[in-house]
Amino acid sequence: MGLKIKKKKKEDNDMTIKIPKEKNNLLGENPGKKLLNNKRKIEYSSKSIYSSDENVPTKIKKKSENEKEIVKNQISNPESIYDILPKNKDKFKISNKIIETKSLKADKQYYIFFNKKYDIPRTSDKNYKIKYKLLKDTNWIGMGICDKKVVENNGYDFNPTKQQKEDKKHNIGTYLISTNQISWNCNNLKQCKKFDTMINKANTEIELILNPIECELEFRHKNNLIIKFNDVRCFKSDCFSPCLIFLHNCKVETNFEYPA
Repeated sequence: MGLKIKKKKKEDNDMTIKIPKEKNNLLGENPGKKLLNNKRKIEYSSKSIYSSDENVPTKIKKKSENEKEIVKNQISNPESIYDILPKNKDKFKISNKIIETKSLKADKQYYIFFNKKYDIPRTSDKNYKIKYKLLKDTNWIGMGICDKKVVENNGYDFNPTKQQKEDKKHNIGTYLISTNQISWNCNNLKQCKKFDTMINKANTEIELILNPIECELEFRHKNNLIIKFNDVRCFKSDCFSPCLIFLHNCKVETNFEYPA
């Protein structure tokens, strides 16, 4: 009986290995704009920066019940990344969650924004807490939230007088209180008014509580209500952006307590 030699199938010789697209180009379509020296890209609303800090999350994933407390702790004590506009970071000292002006002289006002991950969706039905703490006495700081696109369209010029007296169609785009004891509600000029609580001294802590879907924003000091806005809304943006407005001689620490 002769040996039968099994013929090799033609398709065995023609076999190809398909590499998934995501593995075919590990750096993506444009590696020059992706990973640089093992640094992760973190998106701003207006620009991108690169950070080697693995503790700065670019995306918060849904966690199981036993992990929620860990996520809350991570968000409650973030290392904030600031975006200063007009762009002039050399006038500021930045260390972890603290930002401070270098100059004691006022030249112009500066909006201080935060990383995009701290923006708050206007359709959310949860409560978001933001805490601003003054680390020195100050004459004027604005603390609150804003519609960032409106602020950008205004050229980062905080000009409530224009909205109140000169042009009723002008919108400052902010909901905040300032350390000269005035509240600023761009959607309700009747709430642009003086309040009684003194908040211009070092170690003063201001807590904001925002419920976007209810259009409610509270400002509190030592758990006492300073003022409540019942009509906060976005005009051009999909999110509310936490913000500060600095003049000079300012030093503030910021903490976020967002729902997991």
